[in-house]
Amino acid sequence: MSAGDLDFRLTFEERRPVDDGHGNTRAGWVACFTRWAGVMLLKGGETVTAGRIAGRSSGIVKVRACKATRSITAGWRAVDADDGTVWKVKEPPRLTRDRAFLEMMVEAGGEAD
Repeated sequence: MSAGDLDFRLTFEERRPVDDGHGNTRAGWVACFTRWAGVMLLKGGETVTAGRIAGRSSGIVKVRACKATRSITAGWRAVDADDGTVWKVKEPPRLTRDRAFLEMMVEAGGEAD
């Protein structure tokens, strides 16, 4: 993979307790870092939620392996800096054979809060 293939700017966020300004805490998304990434869309599918069929878009995100990206776990999310698309990280990232990149399965449609 060349640098030109990393054509999406993604901000990786982790769900953490956040102070609401009134002495309480609530779960919120905290931006951890932003990286260039490649996104390969996979064949879509459908899920049934509350008796309705909903489209589902999934893909593989590939980022350069470094200390920061190795901290990503399932449950994080990646937000596209250009169009705001939210990708839920569905599995722990795995190193590529050359150990230069991490790949992870993602699904579009994460929480917007």
